[in-house]
Parts: sequence; C-alpha cells; structure tokens
Amino acid sequence: MAAPPVSHFPLPGWPAQPTVEYLTKLIALGLLLLAVPYLLGRLLLSPVELVAEIGAARAMPGATV
Repeated sequence: MAAPPVSHFPLPGWPAQPTVEYLTKLIALGLLLLAVPYLLGRLLLSPVELVAEIGAARAMPGATV
C-alpha cells in the first residue's frame, strides 16, 4: 500500500483552511449587508428606474441578474 502524498500547505504561520473559508464567507456576508441600504434606498427613491434597469439587464444576452 502506498503512503498518501504529503502536503506542505498551509505553511507555518498561515491560517488553517477552515479559517480561510470562514473569513471568506464572513467578508461576502459583510459586503451583502453593506449593499442592502443602497438597494433599499434605490427601491424607495426611484422604483421605476430600478425595475427598468433590472429588466434591461435581463434582456441583454449573457447577463447574470
């Protein structure tokens, strides 16, 4: 039976993989929470323009809205 390959990562002093994944998710959540006030403000101040922009983005080929 062959021994499993030895991994040299993470290097000494680097954070563990679960820590990196947790921080990545935490940063993404923080960015989403920062976007909420902007989106609510756009929805309250100019709902027609926001809906028109979303519709135009969806009509474009290759759009990911």
